[in-house]
Amino acid sequence: MKPSLKLPDTALAMLFLALLFVPLASQLLYLADDRFTDLGENRAQSPAPRLPDTLTGWLDYPAALEHYYRDNFALRTPLLNTANILKLTLGIDLAPQYMAGKEQWIFLSVGDTTEVLRGARPLEDAQLAEFRENMQRIQRQLAKRGIAFLYFAAPEKQSIYPEYLPGRIKQVGPSHLDQVNQAESGSRHYVDLKSVLLDAKTGEAGRGRMLYRELDSHWTCWGAYLAYRDIVGQGLHAQGLPVALVAEQEMAYRDLSAFNKTDYLSAEFWTTPVASLGPRDTAYECLLERDPLVTMQVVETGADLPNINGEQAVPEASYPNSEVLYQDWLAVNRNPHSRFKALVVRDSFASHLTPYLNRSFSEVLYVHYVTVKRGMLSAAVEQFQPDVVIYEFTERQLNDSLQRVVHILERGLRK
Repeated sequence: MKPSLKLPDTALAMLFLALLFVPLASQLLYLADDRFTDLGENRAQSPAPRLPDTLTGWLDYPAALEHYYRDNFALRTPLLNTANILKLTLGIDLAPQYMAGKEQWIFLSVGDTTEVLRGARPLEDAQLAEFRENMQRIQRQLAKRGIAFLYFAAPEKQSIYPEYLPGRIKQVGPSHLDQVNQAESGSRHYVDLKSVLLDAKTGEAGRGRMLYRELDSHWTCWGAYLAYRDIVGQGLHAQGLPVALVAEQEMAYRDLSAFNKTDYLSAEFWTTPVASLGPRDTAYECLLERDPLVTMQVVETGADLPNINGEQAVPEASYPNSEVLYQDWLAVNRNPHSRFKALVVRDSFASHLTPYLNRSFSEVLYVHYVTVKRGMLSAAVEQFQPDVVIYEFTERQLNDSLQRVVHILERGLRK
């Protein structure tokens, strides 16, 4: 007499068979739905290989097909999400340039950034004095042309949210930015944004809103707006340049956070690209009313830059590669009350400043600092004739070299 299968055994066998078909079913669903085809890993997704028409091509075809399948494996996103959640929970860095913090925060850690931020390698007084003198010389050089000058450092996230750094990171002294802020205190041409953002973080001005995102090194639109407000109010107005200030009442602040990506039962966990993984989907918009009289274009191509009204995605995010980030941008505001022009030497932090600066000036020419060549800024000044030159650099640039920060402007303004 043959032994009969018990119900638990049958159920287990059926479950095993069903699991065997999960990858196939997932793959069919993945290929049929465009929502699942974005890796979100800041790189191009491997395309499907074409059927070869030569013997050599057929010999190489299996490897090409395997490479394509690895990039387009349907369960790639949830598996990578699971691995990254485990790493962040255990405090394991996701990559050499990303440091895992507390509560699944991620911090940029490039070169000696962390050591400098904790104050382990302070600047000498002579370096600070030289930096201040060099910036004053640039200011005088521009003043001779009737041009105002304003400069500031965009703080790293570590400086504003140090409480989320790993426990092993202990502050032992002032950071380079702290030292520069102290050395530049009292200057009408420098704005201390770290103090502004720290005050807003705990004070009434911040409205309890996030100033930086947990997974991104840049400030949020709200952090950028608070920085902008001080750039105009404490920087430009203090120099007698009465540019228009975008008021908070003109902005519609929206928290777009919609779901918890650590919830294994949520559909978003299984479909959201790994680059967007976080303890929660923190996304914010500080929307200004669309103004057809305000436009921004890539100078080289004349292409319109979208997302210029405070949307979550910065202007360059709508392009498939990062090349547009390093190209010159020109914003034009045709409203009659706008009458000043600004030349902004920037990095990526300025992308969230553009919605507000564009409405404060009649024209803004944005030049990325990595593209500045000898005499380039001098030529731009002659042709564009700005009323003010604004120099935005990052805290980590101060960490690398104060002299390099100065040299970018000196080289560009040299005839």
